[in-house]
Amino acid sequence: MKNGSATMFMYSEIFSGKGLNETISFLNYYFSEKIERSVKKIFIFSDNCFAQMKSRCLWFYYKFIVETNIFEEINLIYLIPGHSYLDNDRDFGIIEKSRKNIHKINLPSEWVNLVKNERKKNPFRVVFVNFP
Repeated sequence: MKNGSATMFMYSEIFSGKGLNETISFLNYYFSEKIERSVKKIFIFSDNCFAQMKSRCLWFYYKFIVETNIFEEINLIYLIPGHSYLDNDRDFGIIEKSRKNIHKINLPSEWVNLVKNERKKNPFRVVFVNFP
């Protein structure tokens, strides 16, 4: 949110689902590859999806990365149900609006290109996960 950039993790559901393992894998990748080592305090804004964002395993993961001194502090902020209009909600709306103008998408790479090219100013960064 600080610099207006957004990273989208995209993958075919042939490889995996939309559960806790994927959530932790993507967070771990993002924390280790995309956040500068000088950052010590993280704020995570989330909706109230119990299966993905309120899992005990996810909280253990957060605890682990704090106890291993990757970050000093992680602040979890759960928004009120029905009022969670975050920047990423607007981003998904922009993508959906463009998708409606396309008759058919045949390949996962076409989705990646659609998302990458959607914003001209400060384009989305896409991590295309193409393996199990």
